[in-house]
Amino acid sequence: MGCEVSGSIRKVLVDLPAAEDGWPPVEAESLWALAVEGGYRIDNIPFYAVGLNYGDVVALRDADSDLPKVDRILRYGGHTTFRYILDSNLDDEHHAMYDHLREMLRKLGCTFENASETLYAIDLGPEVDCIRVFQLLELGSKWHVWDFEGGPCR
Repeated sequence: MGCEVSGSIRKVLVDLPAAEDGWPPVEAESLWALAVEGGYRIDNIPFYAVGLNYGDVVALRDADSDLPKVDRILRYGGHTTFRYILDSNLDDEHHAMYDHLREMLRKLGCTFENASETLYAIDLGPEVDCIRVFQLLELGSKWHVWDFEGGPCR
């Protein structure tokens, strides 16, 4: 089901749960959202907002403010988000494993955004084999290349 574009792109804010274990390291995340019929479509990959994905259409609180907050998801966009934190001390062998795994994920159709040298968000469009991506992410974790979280597959 497509969304008709009815406005411009803007920043929106997602409140995040309190960090008891230090994660996430922020209290809120700002995302780009595009005004569409009936709401705002998330237009980048979330790094910290678990359960929210690229393409989801959301309702906003205080929509007239400069930085409105996401209130709830109105429609899922069919995408899935995973995140990984790269081990910052990779040796040459593990860095080669990382390059190989990332290329395999890219070939499956994944797209990436990075928040830092080590934090990456991965978008899986509806056509991407989510189970295969999960298996590759597990392999990277087993090889001590990264830690990851995300899903569920949509």
